[in-house]
Amino acid sequence: MVKSTKEDLDKANVTSVPLNDEKGGYFVTLDVYHTLHCVNHVRKSYYSDYYQNPNPMAQQREHFDHCIDLLRQTLMCHGDVALHPFEWIDDYRFPWPTEKTEHQCRSWDKLVAWSKEHSIPNLDGPILTHPTLGTSWRGDEPDWTTGATSGHR
Repeated sequence: MVKSTKEDLDKANVTSVPLNDEKGGYFVTLDVYHTLHCVNHVRKSYYSDYYQNPNPMAQQREHFDHCIDLLRQTLMCHGDVALHPFEWIDDYRFPWPTEKTEHQCRSWDKLVAWSKEHSIPNLDGPILTHPTLGTSWRGDEPDWTTGATSGHR
C-alpha cells in the first residue's frame, strides 16, 4: 500500500480513502500489486488441497471470478503486441509456441523502490477509519492484500 496526495488523485481523476495522516495522505495501491494478488489467488485456488481457504464457498467464487475478470481486463488493456513465434517439433503435427518472445518491460526494481519511497508511514493510532464502522486497519496487523505491516514490504 502506498500513500497518495490529493494532487495525484486529481490527475488520475479518482478519489480514495483518506489516511489518518496530518499531511492529508490517501490510501492507494499500484494496480500491478492488485493484479499480482489476483494471480496468487488463482494459483492458490488451483492448489486448493494445499491452500485451505477459510472463507465461505460463495465468497471464494466471487473473489475468484473478480480475479479472473481483472486478469482478462489487464491483458486486454495492456495488449502485449510482441511477436510470439512457433516452431516444429519432431513428434507433434502442429506448430508449437516457442519461449523466444521478447517483451519491453518496466524495471521491477524501480517500481518496488518507488513503492517503498511512497509507502504508508508508520502512523500513531489507526491508519484507516471507516466513517461509521470505526477502525479498519491499525497498521500493526498484516494488511489484507500483501500480509505486510505498514512501512514494511
